[in-house]
Amino acid sequence: MRHFFFVSCVFPLLFCTAALAADPQLPFDSRPLVEVHSLESIPKDVIRLIGWPVGTPDGIAENRDKFNWTGTPESSLSRRLFMAAAVDSAAVVLIYQQAGRPSTYHALGYMMTGSGWRKAGEWNLDPDSARLRDFFYEFDTARYGDIARYHLEEKRRHRVEQRIFLTRPTPRVGPLREANLSDNEAREIKSVMAHAYPGAILSISGVVSGCPCEEGPFCSSQAWVVPEDDVTTPGVLLSRIDAHWAVGLIQKWWLDRAKLAADSRLTRRQQADALDSQWKSFPVCAQATRSMPETKDTRLSAPMLDEIPVSIPDPFKP
Repeated sequence: MRHFFFVSCVFPLLFCTAALAADPQLPFDSRPLVEVHSLESIPKDVIRLIGWPVGTPDGIAENRDKFNWTGTPESSLSRRLFMAAAVDSAAVVLIYQQAGRPSTYHALGYMMTGSGWRKAGEWNLDPDSARLRDFFYEFDTARYGDIARYHLEEKRRHRVEQRIFLTRPTPRVGPLREANLSDNEAREIKSVMAHAYPGAILSISGVVSGCPCEEGPFCSSQAWVVPEDDVTTPGVLLSRIDAHWAVGLIQKWWLDRAKLAADSRLTRRQQADALDSQWKSFPVCAQATRSMPETKDTRLSAPMLDEIPVSIPDPFKP
């Protein structure tokens, strides 16, 4: 059994601070709770309150049992899977997986009152928060302080670095846009690239439909542009945003990173610190109306940012 006790500091270099007003907090103290891995360890009154018979199609399966993860109506297996719980005499938290395509993750909270157990809350979780410690750090941050904030910051960094890796500008092969590049579009692209490749004959790839969501809701298509017959110059991925061709937010982020890597005015330490923290400025997804189809699972393992080589010289450098 695991106890969730409070730690006031993460590292000696990380200053301990009081809980921030904006930090979330559960309606009960999660720190004294003890982790359990069986439904039998949850108080019977709480199980009755939840109302899911164990092992039935409308109920919940034990942690190591089979369950109907797709939600197929004909299956006799449970459509919920118990993952973990934390209990004591004052509160209970239960995390479970709900069948579906894709399956989803949720948490239930119960607390003891003068009239007995009552439901304290229900939370939707992402797959990375479907563990008790992650759940407590995310939803009871105020009680765990700096260690929880550090954990959440590292979690956010990991997600951003996965997106950085998966959306790095490269030539795209499809899906091709139905309408080919028009003469007006070609002239606009040449104008955008004129100060980078003055007088150069440009090679423009086929126009592909869709954009990464980080490019914003008005990005409809992209094209790879490179000087013709120049194998030493890297290309640039232009985006068609609000009916105009431009250097998109992701490509601009990579060009800025290349500038940092090539800035001889910085000391080695300054350069390393700047590159290490640059992930914080990576563009954030907006509500996309036309997004690039994702062909890779963003939860797949990706290199850390400092493992991705910076090899794109800045074509827009003065």
